[in-house]
Amino acid sequence: MAHYTGSVETHKLTRRELLLHDALAFFVLTLITVALFVMTLLLFRSFTNHRSEQARSWTAKGQMALNAGHAEDAVKDFRTALTFAPGASVNELLLAQSLAAAGPKHTDEAYNAFLELWDVHPGDGLINLQLARIAARRKDPTAAVRYYRAAIDGRWDENGAVHRREGRLELARYLIAQHDEPAAREELLVVRGNWPRDPAVQREVNDLLAKAGAGQ
Repeated sequence: MAHYTGSVETHKLTRRELLLHDALAFFVLTLITVALFVMTLLLFRSFTNHRSEQARSWTAKGQMALNAGHAEDAVKDFRTALTFAPGASVNELLLAQSLAAAGPKHTDEAYNAFLELWDVHPGDGLINLQLARIAARRKDPTAAVRYYRAAIDGRWDENGAVHRREGRLELARYLIAQHDEPAAREELLVVRGNWPRDPAVQREVNDLLAKAGAGQ
């Protein structure tokens, strides 16, 4: 009977040790899992921060190149920035502007870049203005006039009235170059009516009206 009781106690002790062992193993595995998770999170954040810093650095470099008139260098810089921050709308716009400024060999690429931006922001005044200029360069007057009018009617982040006036004057110059004087005169008369007290604007309108074959 004593031997049986001792066996039971031994069995209980062994079982308790196994439970403690399993609990300790589970606790250790949990700690390892948490440590790996924290390490992975820190590495991911470090990697993300590094990519963000690289994107900002290349963006700043591209802006300096573009402002200095080095459009080809700016194209390379903004493309590099986009490898670190894919889909960054600011860099996509800056890349498109750099392509447009880089000369005829990038005309089609610039046009396609602005078209992609237009798909997302069809009412953006700047994007439409850039598309109008490139369409004019591509000798597509129908598209050029359409985008000029969209730029005039479009959304501008600031100084919208001034941008619309300048867009309308630019459209008038383009129409004169296309020998569409009646349409040019219509645009110029709108500018004259909207800016009656600005002598500089009135002088420019009068000069363009003279080129369009209209009396002042």
